[in-house]
Order: sequence, then structure tokens, then C-alpha cells
Amino acid sequence: TGCTLEWTDSYQVGVAALDAEHKRLVELGAGLVAALMSGERPDLLRSLASGFMEAVTGPFGAEEQLMEEQRYPKAETHARQHKDTLTKLNRAVENVARGNVLEYGTLDRALRLWLSAHVDTSDRALAKWLATERDIH
Repeated sequence: TGCTLEWTDSYQVGVAALDAEHKRLVELGAGLVAALMSGERPDLLRSLASGFMEAVTGPFGAEEQLMEEQRYPKAETHARQHKDTLTKLNRAVENVARGNVLEYGTLDRALRLWLSAHVDTSDRALAKWLATERDIH
């Protein structure tokens, strides 16, 4: 396909629940990007896009709840990053839903940014804090 978004073990942060959700989101996102690139029907793209956004919001909320319950000191900043990521992803997904199939590049970039800038830094820091301060792995 031309989709280069794929999960690798290097994205694992060391908290099983977070890793499982991140992997699932990468797989869903990659599937959506691949569908866009292959020229799937607009109704199918809208359905995939909607399902993807629903799948993203749940784990972000669960992660934020975990941070609040565990009194993670950087929870507010982390939650703001989630909001920013959701805004970027939602913008790309809305364009997809309107039939702008050229948005696969924007969506692919937003997903990669989430992986590199958020999962690989903020979520890794959260996982390290949870392991050392709360013995959660």
C-alpha cells in the first residue's frame, strides 16, 4: 500500500493497557489511511473515519482518568495534548467524511505526530512515573 504507518514494539511504553490501546489505534488508523489511499467508497470511508474517532476518544478518556486517579503531576498538560491531538485528527477525519480523499496524507501525518510526539515522549514519561511511583506496569 503506500501507507507507512505501522505499529512497532519500539512504541511500547511499558504499561500493558496503554500499549494495547496504542497498538489498536495505530492499526485502526493505518486501516483508515489504507482505505483512503485505495479509493474506497465515500460511505465506507465515512464509516471508517467515524469508527476511528470513536475508538480514539475512549482510550484518551481512560488514560486521563488513570492519571487523575493516580494523581499524576503532569496530568493537565498531558490531557491538553490529547485535546490538541483529537482536534488535529478530527479535522482530518471530517475532511475525509466530506469526501476529500486527499486528506490521507494529513491524517497519516497527524497519526505519526501522535506516535512520535505524544506516545514516544509524554506516554513514555507517564508509564515511567506509573512504574516507579505506583508500581503499575
